[in-house]
Amino acid sequence: MGVYAVYGGSLANVSSKLTQLFNTVIYPENGGVLPSSATATIYNIKYYINYLTLTDPDTNIVRNVFLLFNEKEWTVASQSGNLTYIGTQKISSEYRAWGTDGSGLYQLFYSPSSTLPKRLNTKVYGADKMFIQKQALAVYMQATDNSSASSGVKAQILLSVSGIALQNYFQPSLQSGTYNVSLVQPDFQSPAPYYGFWGSSLEGVGFVMAGLRFSSTSPDFTLGHLLMGYSEVVASY
Repeated sequence: MGVYAVYGGSLANVSSKLTQLFNTVIYPENGGVLPSSATATIYNIKYYINYLTLTDPDTNIVRNVFLLFNEKEWTVASQSGNLTYIGTQKISSEYRAWGTDGSGLYQLFYSPSSTLPKRLNTKVYGADKMFIQKQALAVYMQATDNSSASSGVKAQILLSVSGIALQNYFQPSLQSGTYNVSLVQPDFQSPAPYYGFWGSSLEGVGFVMAGLRFSSTSPDFTLGHLLMGYSEVVASY
């Protein structure tokens, strides 16, 4: 049913934005982990963490995920290892989350990882003007590298577009799909506190609605900006 919080004497659903995710939850009787929860202080912010199995709506892959809530926003996260249960440890008013795979005990959200992919989907561009066909022109990104080894920021950016079928003999159809159209993928040095700037062409791909899919295995970085530039070409008729 979701996650509920008690405020005074009233009960409120605080996970309405995750309704579609909870509809894809896989419970133990169907092969999922037993849902468990913990509390952790991450970057001096206290998070409630819910651990469960679901079908990823972006990749359609079944995986175990952490749903984090800081009383304002929800975040979906992953950790290394095939964990089965999580719990909380409190030391001097600081909350620490721990997980187990049945044979070991691991502190969660404690150290950066160069193996776990970090993923981000942007908003869908062009949805406010569905009747106008557009062209994707360029993608821009700013980030700073927080890793101790100053390994830089590397990433992959894909363009996910939604087109339109052939309307008449005078207009070509616009295809739908996910494309690796960036001429150069992000790979640049940007030691903190500097925010390096990167950009690349999107080759003028036509679309009605489009969004960017960002992924990176760089261990520790702050993404300051990610946006797409496009032009409005012609109205559909």
